[in-house]
Amino acid sequence: MEFTLHGVDIYTPEIDDKGIDLVARTRGGQYWEIQVKSVFRSSKVYLDGSRFKIDQPNLLVALVRLIQDEAPKAYLLKSSLWKETNSLFRRYDTISETRDGEYGIQIGKKNESLLSPYSFDKVVVTL
Repeated sequence: MEFTLHGVDIYTPEIDDKGIDLVARTRGGQYWEIQVKSVFRSSKVYLDGSRFKIDQPNLLVALVRLIQDEAPKAYLLKSSLWKETNSLFRRYDTISETRDGEYGIQIGKKNESLLSPYSFDKVVVTL
């Protein structure tokens, strides 16, 4: 819904076999693949490295924080943010035969202010 309020067309894949929840087309005609993640009580969000490719320039994470007695907070994160990990953006190299590692978002109180530059309203206008 937030995308459409900003003039972005949204499409949903018929089959979700690649971890893409939405495809967005901006007014300028650019396409974005979007993984949607929501979090309520946890302070961590994980992205499967076999589906989430940080070198894919048109890949976004739409993160929605559900907070009791508050309006949800939405963020848009470009996959390239994980190229240089920090206290907010993490990489977990648990590579095995079945996994290509994981990427994570460490939210928590300590990192809450680090998320503010990625608020949905700030980022969606730059797409």
